[in-house]
Amino acid sequence: MTISVTNCPMIFSTQLDWIELPITVLDANPDPLPLLQIYSAGLPLNAQMNIEAAGSIRIPRKRYPSFISFIGQKINETKVYIALNVDLFGAVVFNLYAVDESGSSGGGSDGDYRVAGTVKINSVAAQRDLVIISDNPSGREIVGEGESAGDGTFDLTYTGWDGAVFVVAVDNYGADFIASAPLNAGAVIHPTTPNGYVYVVTEAGTTGASEPAWITAGSVVSGSVTFAPREYYRPVGWGPQKGALVE
Repeated sequence: MTISVTNCPMIFSTQLDWIELPITVLDANPDPLPLLQIYSAGLPLNAQMNIEAAGSIRIPRKRYPSFISFIGQKINETKVYIALNVDLFGAVVFNLYAVDESGSSGGGSDGDYRVAGTVKINSVAAQRDLVIISDNPSGREIVGEGESAGDGTFDLTYTGWDGAVFVVAVDNYGADFIASAPLNAGAVIHPTTPNGYVYVVTEAGTTGASEPAWITAGSVVSGSVTFAPREYYRPVGWGPQKGALVE
């Protein structure tokens, strides 16, 4: 494997805390040595890497932030190589996707497209409902839906749009509080006046005649129902990015 870094020479030293990840290039005809630009938080870092199409990649964790992304052009310029949000402190494999760039302006399509990744909230994997939205300036539309697994991973397909998309992860905001209403365990309720939390039913029953005081530490009791507070996270999005054509 060859590694080159622009204006930032690397020295193979244990002091840099190297991580070595097996690499899988998801391309039927991969370039033998893809050139990738390194990104963090959407901004390019002053570094590039050449990596072999098989084997492993070795990265100094102390040189970069925890999450970095890699983007590079395929030699024949028909695809872009992409690896998004690689967790240098938690990843066990390095997947490099070859995303088709043909028809980049976007439009209707009968083919199936695929997006995959991991949802993390405060660096912790999270299960979330997901919405795929077409990045069409003339009228954005939902082209797919799904959810991430318990470990945060998702692998979704959609159809009808071959341009860039946004993937939006949505937390469960729950239902309005209703007085004297039966609730089952696991139901999620939000206060009439938002306070940044939702409340999960831990003991089923019937709510009280009036809305309780929604404290954010400890249990909340309303009638015979007991709630536990849970911090609510606003929707988070990724994109715009083209999905990979499913062949």
